[in-house]
Amino acid sequence: MQINFENLTIGVFAKAAGVNVETIR
Repeated sequence: MQINFENLTIGVFAKAAGVNVETIR
C-alpha cells in the first residue's frame, strides 16, 4: 500500500514538475 502511495505521489510531483518546466520554458 505505501509503495503504491509513494509511486502515485512521485508521479504527481513528476507531472507537476514537468508542467512547471514547460511553463517556465
